[in-house]
Amino acid sequence: MAQFKECTFQGATVVLDGNEYSNCKFLNSRIVVTRGNFSLKNCAFDGCNFEFGGEAENIKTLVLGLMQQTTKQPAQAAGV
Repeated sequence: MAQFKECTFQGATVVLDGNEYSNCKFLNSRIVVTRGNFSLKNCAFDGCNFEFGGEAENIKTLVLGLMQQTTKQPAQAAGV
């Protein structure tokens, strides 16, 4: 994995896959994810567009579906 520390990406197209980012800022950038094999530690995103493809698209669909379910149903205690 390539490592990026304390970098600022502005107006860039950044492919997260295969890289490690620590204390980085992503400003008005296009963020691309296809596999999900990356690491983000203490990073910030502002004004970015996210593009998901491949395996990452499946995870996005799952998370969005779960979010929709939790907003429609009241929370239940574990074991109830």
